Amino acid sequence: MSAASTPRAGWRLPQDRSWVVAVLSDDDATPVGAGFVIDDERILTCSHICGSETVRVRFPMVPGQPVRRALVVARGTAEQDLAVLRVDADAGMPPGVRPPALRCPRPEDLEGGSWWAFGFPGGDPLGDSARGEIGSALGHGWVRLDTAPSHRIERGFSGAGLWCAPYGALVGVVAQAGGGNGRAVTLFEAGDLHGLATCRPPDAGPGWTLDGDTQAARHWRPRARGVAVDSEGGWRFRGRTAALHRIVEWFRQREDHRQVLMVTGSPGVGKSAVLARIVTTADPAVGALLPADDDAVRADEGSIGCAVFARGRTALEVASEIARAASAHVPEQLQDFPAFMARALTAGTPFNVVIDALDEAASPEQARLIIRMVARPLAETVPCARVVVGARHRDDLGDLLGAFRAGRVTIDLDSPAYFAPADLEAYALATLRLSGNERAGNPYADGAVARPVARRIAERSARNFLVAGLVARSHGLYDTEPVDPDALTFSPDVDEVLHAYLERLVPPVAGGAVSAAGALTALAFAHMPGFTAPLWSTAIGALHDASVDPQALARFARSAAANFLIESGSDPDGRTFRLFHQALVDSLLAQRADWKERATDERALTRAFLTSW
Repeated sequence: MSAASTPRAGWRLPQDRSWVVAVLSDDDATPVGAGFVIDDERILTCSHICGSETVRVRFPMVPGQPVRRALVVARGTAEQDLAVLRVDADAGMPPGVRPPALRCPRPEDLEGGSWWAFGFPGGDPLGDSARGEIGSALGHGWVRLDTAPSHRIERGFSGAGLWCAPYGALVGVVAQAGGGNGRAVTLFEAGDLHGLATCRPPDAGPGWTLDGDTQAARHWRPRARGVAVDSEGGWRFRGRTAALHRIVEWFRQREDHRQVLMVTGSPGVGKSAVLARIVTTADPAVGALLPADDDAVRADEGSIGCAVFARGRTALEVASEIARAASAHVPEQLQDFPAFMARALTAGTPFNVVIDALDEAASPEQARLIIRMVARPLAETVPCARVVVGARHRDDLGDLLGAFRAGRVTIDLDSPAYFAPADLEAYALATLRLSGNERAGNPYADGAVARPVARRIAERSARNFLVAGLVARSHGLYDTEPVDPDALTFSPDVDEVLHAYLERLVPPVAGGAVSAAGALTALAFAHMPGFTAPLWSTAIGALHDASVDPQALARFARSAAANFLIESGSDPDGRTFRLFHQALVDSLLAQRADWKERATDERALTRAFLTSW
């Protein structure tokens, strides 16, 4: 069987296809070709299917939308065969249309990659798809498209977006069909087309976007707001002015410093929150949503070229994600990564990268590979690249920061230079009042009552935002009368504060054999992307010899108290759940290890999972 009929491992289709456009005949509603949305008013298609300067288009993946008119605002050269259309301003784009991710790798970097396209063969208004393998780079920025017999390209595919699986994005425009196979002009070649602002990076801005990042809802957005899950309301991030200013200036600097900026600190000190604030406020859409009283430092809009949440990732996965964002060749071996990036980023436009949770990579060995083969080479060999990495000081193999050697500059959030007591007090106050997700009857709704309590929490939290958040949230959720600030006392130890918080959690099933702590301990064994509710139930059964209905676990995860500890996300197998902070994972697993060997638990979990499958 040919490679064209058997896509590479990792093959994936675009989940959202609202961007597909049918370009219609001048005489009737028959499609003569295709196109795709590139922004909120423009479409890219082939020049040869646009017979006049005004064409009619339809959006077949958005039900109930009438035909719209579009004006040809730019045409490429004869070799490019491309045209940019602007949709009639009165009609505008249909609601719900989302532009696809675009990448502009060199044609030769696409060879061997799996492709997919949606066109309108023979003028069929329903359309159909084709797929195969990119066979060879051709002249003038074109590539040959090899297909299988059941996925032939026919007349009516001209203008269709060329989706390339290794990049998870559109990389070209199908422009020719013949004998079942076809040809496409790449977006790399389209960079010279007047009026097209989303090609050949880094000149035209980042290929990575927050909206297109799979970790946006699970990690970046909630961390930036100071909440645990994206569905919870509120903007509770406060302060951290010195650290944020330092990061913003690091990305602005143009001198060739060739070092990595390291954001570090103890568990719970707020490393991810600081980096997420940078990543999210670089997105114009997020900046527009910030509350009027939000005065914390913001990143420059559009300043992030790529952000990677490294939890559970290998070094090659991290390198591949960064390469995709830069439209570089996606490496199959780590040692190729620096050369591929240097070739892709030659224009000198800044390419700023954030890598968070380095210490939570797939293994300590992989964390050190990310340092040695990804972060340092990128900073040291690509002059326009700036790299910021977030991690603890140490992991299971010892000193993690030392692996950077002299190749780093450090922001230590535990240092007095980067900590202001007022920041922690303001965060405790916002969490105590459950700002943005207020509770009826919360005795701390009155600021005059809440401030002394928030000040006391901040004073006793030993500069730890996780400790302050757990204590403040517990009082905000459960107190019916305000606590006396002078009588408020607790240990600043994360383990003790977590234990006290868990004692007040309602178990997943009333009267059941498993406590909230027991359910969360089972979840602490989950690696990325987490356990589905059925797998979580199986894990509880293996560790505690008890049965908990998966639906009860899903409800428990959504409860106001538990969702501060649990993050959720989507996976092909369904909704997944994980503990949101590594410090919580460490604490629960350490408590469990006091009376049960880790290897024994892992064997029990393995047997249970194999049996359930």
